[in-house]
Amino acid sequence: GINAEYGKQWYQRRVRGAQRTRASVTTLWNCSSNILAVIYEGQDQCHVMLYSCSNYCWQLKQHYTYETGNITFLWDHEDEHRFHIAVDSRYICYQLTSKIITCSSTTTLVIDDKKVNTTPMSTMCIPPPMSYSQLVTNSTCNTIGCHGDDAWLLCSDRKICRFNNVSHSPPGEILPDESYTLEREFPLDSYTCIRHLVMVTQSKAYCVALVNDVDALLTLELSDKEVFVVSCMTLEDTAVNMIQHPQSGTIVVQLYSGELFELHDGMLEPWGSVNMRECVRFSEMEVAVFEEEMVVIGRTSFNHLYMDTRLWNYDCTSISLHKTHLLLTSHSHTLMCVALNQPAHVARTTEGVVDTGIRSLERGSRLVLSDPTSSRVILQMPRGNLELIHPRPLLLTYLAQLIDTFQYRKVFESVRKHRVNMNFILDYHPEQFLTKLPDILSQLTSQYMELFIAELSSEDTTLTMYSFMGTQSTAPTDKVNTVCKALIDSVADNVIPWLNTLISCYVKIEDVSTGLSKLKSLYSTYPTETEAAIKYMLILTDDDTLFNHALGTHDLDLVLLVAQHTQKDLKSTCYS
Repeated sequence: GINAEYGKQWYQRRVRGAQRTRASVTTLWNCSSNILAVIYEGQDQCHVMLYSCSNYCWQLKQHYTYETGNITFLWDHEDEHRFHIAVDSRYICYQLTSKIITCSSTTTLVIDDKKVNTTPMSTMCIPPPMSYSQLVTNSTCNTIGCHGDDAWLLCSDRKICRFNNVSHSPPGEILPDESYTLEREFPLDSYTCIRHLVMVTQSKAYCVALVNDVDALLTLELSDKEVFVVSCMTLEDTAVNMIQHPQSGTIVVQLYSGELFELHDGMLEPWGSVNMRECVRFSEMEVAVFEEEMVVIGRTSFNHLYMDTRLWNYDCTSISLHKTHLLLTSHSHTLMCVALNQPAHVARTTEGVVDTGIRSLERGSRLVLSDPTSSRVILQMPRGNLELIHPRPLLLTYLAQLIDTFQYRKVFESVRKHRVNMNFILDYHPEQFLTKLPDILSQLTSQYMELFIAELSSEDTTLTMYSFMGTQSTAPTDKVNTVCKALIDSVADNVIPWLNTLISCYVKIEDVSTGLSKLKSLYSTYPTETEAAIKYMLILTDDDTLFNHALGTHDLDLVLLVAQHTQKDLKSTCYS
């Protein structure tokens, strides 16, 4: 009614020139009124264009061209993402799917007519329809395939545009590095049904297309400005999913019956040891590795989550695969983090998700991507805005990787930023921390060590609050004294830059008198730094305690120095 009339008026304003050539333009809404189909019927060609609205902005998502003057188009009355086309006595049923396409796992690609909006989410968080840069083509982009940092854009004019280094593109419009034309022998009707484009190398890819009214798995290669079909393997049923594991390169294909196959050397082999009769058809699919065991993670249209053929969750709304965790959101508005460094049979149970791996979210949140090089997770809210979070399991795993690679500067910065207990820096790998303490100090400043010492305690955080992380070596028995004495020895040759760290150590081990004596010995050479250190010591301990320790040294000069800053009356103290 109102939506259809509005859509018709809206699009007719854009095709006035076409109407003057007596072309027929028809607009049809799907059953949910969220996708608009525009059918343009000319004398020699028919065009079907599908528009959808995102953040109050209409975008052209698909453009199909048929070499005929008349077609019949009909939306399905039950499934909002399905439509039917009859063309030249042939019937084709299209099933649309919504998928988040990423390049290098961090750069999002969003189709918008002749442009593909790209945003490197590892450095910025720009919600659609805005973007950092645009990949520009001569016609509408229908399908995207990515391999590493390169992307193939399959356009409606029978061309494939290749873009290199997409994640490092400058802002603004980017033209393709190379354009390739599909070979003439390739059937046009099959071209309109090309989908599931998976790049293997910069010049080779797999895809699924309709060949002689039957789905076929094609191997495409780029050469001499043309796209050649190297092989064509007919499938037993319609292919509904094809996904590639980012690290191993394993490609998994799922047919309409739910059967899973692994693409190996151009041939389809049954997936693992799963029972094909128990397979379920997925609307969203990922491939995860649990302790060297490869598992297919699939979500159905009813929001059921499966691991291979076993039902694992009843209310999963979105999934995202991180390098170390599987992330999923639920109808209970929570984010769950499942570690991949555990056996698959443990991950399938409730023991596979620790308490710290469950986090509350805003109602209706959906996962966009998770950065495999850090702990960043991007979520999209129902109103369209994006939010960046750092789930605790991913953050601690990222910190552990930084500690293993000896990047303590980044560790201290992340711990301070995300308010993680600083004892974790020591507890995760105490042996490395104590043996290589001088090298660690070379990466830091005194300010970081002061915060570390202030939070230092005898508690082993890898056994309490972060018990799911484990440890690389055994912590020392008397942790506080051992660490403080090691720090005192490490800064002994260069005291002044680490003077506050030295004072913090003495206060922490309750040896204030020795700390005051050290300041007394430095006062004649560095009077300004010494007085600043005494003021800092007053922050760590109260006036009476510091003054009493100064009196206990029986050093009148030291007592006078402390009395100046503690505002103590030396006469009244002596007489009392």
